[in-house]
Amino acid sequence: MSVMLIDALSARQGGGQTYLLNLLTRLPPGEPSTIYLLAPKEVGEQVASDRVRLLQPEWPVHNGFVRTVWEKLFLRRHGARLGASVLFFPGGVVTSSAPSGSRRVTMFRNVIPFDPAQRAKYPLGYQRLRNWVLERVMLKSMLDADLVIFLSNYGRSLIEKRAGRAIHGAATIIPHGISPVFREPPSSARPDWLPDHPYLLYVSSFEPYKAQLEVVRAFARVVQEWKEPLSLVLVGPQNTPYARRVRDEITNLGLGRRIIIPGNKPYGELPAAHHHSLIGIFASEAENCPNALLEAMAAGKPILCSRRPPMPEFGGDAVWYFDPSNVEELSALLLRLLRDADARARLGAAAAQWSQRYDWDHTARATWAALGTLGQSRRPLIVHAPNVHVGGGKELLAALMRALDGSHPYSAVLDERFAREVDLRNATRVVRVQPTMTQRLAAELRLKSLSRTGARVLCFGNLPPLFRLPVEVFLYLQNRYLVGTESLAGLPPRTRMRLALERHWLARRLSNVDTIVVQTTSMRDEVRERFGRDAIVLPFLPDAHSAQNASRAPGRADGAFLYVASGEPHKNHLRLLHAWAMLAKEGLRPPLWLTLDSTRYSELVRVVDDAVRDHGLNIRNLGNVSREAITGVYSTAAALIYPSTLESYGLPLLEARAVGLPILTGELDYVRDVVDPEETFDPHSSLSIARAVKRFLARPEGRMAVTGAEEFVQRLLATAR
Repeated sequence: MSVMLIDALSARQGGGQTYLLNLLTRLPPGEPSTIYLLAPKEVGEQVASDRVRLLQPEWPVHNGFVRTVWEKLFLRRHGARLGASVLFFPGGVVTSSAPSGSRRVTMFRNVIPFDPAQRAKYPLGYQRLRNWVLERVMLKSMLDADLVIFLSNYGRSLIEKRAGRAIHGAATIIPHGISPVFREPPSSARPDWLPDHPYLLYVSSFEPYKAQLEVVRAFARVVQEWKEPLSLVLVGPQNTPYARRVRDEITNLGLGRRIIIPGNKPYGELPAAHHHSLIGIFASEAENCPNALLEAMAAGKPILCSRRPPMPEFGGDAVWYFDPSNVEELSALLLRLLRDADARARLGAAAAQWSQRYDWDHTARATWAALGTLGQSRRPLIVHAPNVHVGGGKELLAALMRALDGSHPYSAVLDERFAREVDLRNATRVVRVQPTMTQRLAAELRLKSLSRTGARVLCFGNLPPLFRLPVEVFLYLQNRYLVGTESLAGLPPRTRMRLALERHWLARRLSNVDTIVVQTTSMRDEVRERFGRDAIVLPFLPDAHSAQNASRAPGRADGAFLYVASGEPHKNHLRLLHAWAMLAKEGLRPPLWLTLDSTRYSELVRVVDDAVRDHGLNIRNLGNVSREAITGVYSTAAALIYPSTLESYGLPLLEARAVGLPILTGELDYVRDVVDPEETFDPHSSLSIARAVKRFLARPEGRMAVTGAEEFVQRLLATAR
């Protein structure tokens, strides 16, 4: 970000100029080395330096339409000529495309175009049409920008709700700061346009959404009861039709001597106006960042504030709130404060303390830091997982989506059953795939159309893309059935057919993958042997636990053996049931908990029920346990038993170790990749499984006594007939 071009030609007054002055007088060391500023001359002259250089358009651009035409025709050319790597549009409208290699940044400042209720308050004509156009132009600007700076959480949620999706590029929330002059006692005398007795102060432009009419009507109620000297001062530009309506109302109420409208006053006189006031009022119905509210709070004055969003986001508990359309509520609160000096003091102190969190130094640092991130990699990620919706793969994918959502730009191609269960609000685009062969193949075409230069693709469902893509492709390979040569015999015919097809797909299309990612070293070795390709080992857990560093706990003595697994044949439930039947014959009936989906694995569940009935086994099927509930199940179990014969990862092993649960499992390579179990067994032997359980329960194994040859002969002959 060596050179930046800022287009601030629209900053002709008020908050826009204040923002620029505070930002450009607080430059970070180093980058950007040069800033070219397109702005009104009076702004540029205040910030010009060796690093900030003022530019002026060749045309007079006071007219908004002429200014837009000039920006469309010449701004991109200026950016290219100057070598600008960042084009910053703080006014909220991106009026030009960026030169090759440059990034565009904008801000969301004007909330009125996105509030239909406020737009409707303007009569048909120029202003309503302008707001209608601005809504569309500003929304497109934010959706197309590489970085959007929001002033409030409310502003971001409003735009994303209007867009129906998250902002495509980066987004950050940086509220405006408060000038320190508002926190300090006024250095100048009391301005002569202020009354010499107590007054209420409301600083704002005169627009329908600012609700000055309601404030005037509430004040009229107050003075009917409050007999001491008191005025209302309404400061702000008054050259609007709404200002005329307010003046007419003041006249109709006979309050011309009590309500003062001094017009728009110099910014330097506002701190004194706040400090000399008795109570501050902020009645706006729609804001993005309520600067006037923050300045009044910094002055340490008690504030009555509109409760419309985002005002509570900025006022916290340090102000009293009212409905700006409710004249009676505002008048009642005013009278309450007027009568309670202690409450005014407490509220003023709270407001001053709360306002400390809004500071221009912090705003400038956060803004320059956000702009600096544009130099870092923000290449969007496309997650391709149209075949993942159950088991450990589902849990890992859900964790991945949680990690991406809101922190990195991404799109996703997902099984519709999975997509229904996860929060994807910040995805740029989500393609939901129905679980049919036709839709799965169509998903490959959708992936191809989504892939653009600069993106990355992560294929999370064990299969490479069907087509070669013009982007970097990662394949997360988890299924050992696809990598190895294990027999598919014993699997249901449909499963055998699917796995055979996927094995062929993987072998023939692996060349479409740039990097293979696996979960264990033994899986990496199998990939090397089977395909002659290297792989990187990047395991992760659904939750931020560390299985390696967890302490081993003895489990609950009265708890159960837990087997967290789906019902596929390699999960080895039948041998586990046989082992439990063998234990029952010896009078041992330890509790066993299973997690079988009774709908998907109905036949296996029936076999379990028959074994429980025939052998009196203490087995309970918990069904399909949710991600939220599984931690509680682990915490109440005695141990995890895991007889699966084929895994690439064995996610429950890691989850059990992460909570300190003892583990009994097969002596297989995939197990030793991730944990050191308390007991191991041969998963192909029911007897070995049963013996491991007995060892864990500290039950002695009946051993056959070994005798000598003479005793052998004697016992043999004794059995003869």
